[in-house]
Amino acid sequence: MEALIPVIRTSLTINAAGVSDSQTGGGDIYLGPLILSWHGPQWDTALGAGFWLDTGSTSHPASAGKGYKGTMLTAGGTYFFDGKKTLSFSALSRYEFNGKDDFGMRPGQQLSVEWGLGKSFSGYNLGLVGYSQWQTSRDKGTGASDNKHQVHALGAEFTYPIPSAGVFLKAAAYKEFKAKGGTGPQPKGSLVRFTLVKAF
Repeated sequence: MEALIPVIRTSLTINAAGVSDSQTGGGDIYLGPLILSWHGPQWDTALGAGFWLDTGSTSHPASAGKGYKGTMLTAGGTYFFDGKKTLSFSALSRYEFNGKDDFGMRPGQQLSVEWGLGKSFSGYNLGLVGYSQWQTSRDKGTGASDNKHQVHALGAEFTYPIPSAGVFLKAAAYKEFKAKGGTGPQPKGSLVRFTLVKAF
């Protein structure tokens, strides 16, 4: 099983709407009670299922919360090009079914794919990474449009494993190079992410 507890700093500027806001706070928490994984000599793969809880604040335009619950299905894998597992390619896909927010709007379903081409060195990993997200069904509710959002990004990631403690420290930076709005505008910007992974 797994849990994701995000702490998010967001700066949002939409000139056309006169929006300029920055907020820091806890985001929506994810609880995944089911993970199944398989491992081969040069590959790993996994499936998962879980739920997003609407625990994050939505009181400001740049608040960390989305304002609705959701169900997420996950599938991913890693292939190692060499026997020593120093060069790898990985991909992780997530499909989300979203609930209604407080205004009765139900955001459309969405598919997200993250990928990475990584190289292991002595004690750390470096990689070229990216992500894409596509809305696959239309929003439902008053004022919803038939438009579907999408966003695409490229970046780099650094990973420092501490095997003795069952800990991985990760840092990544992404630049979104394409974004398309759905019912509302889709901001395009940069993402910096620090991740602490602890295995129990």
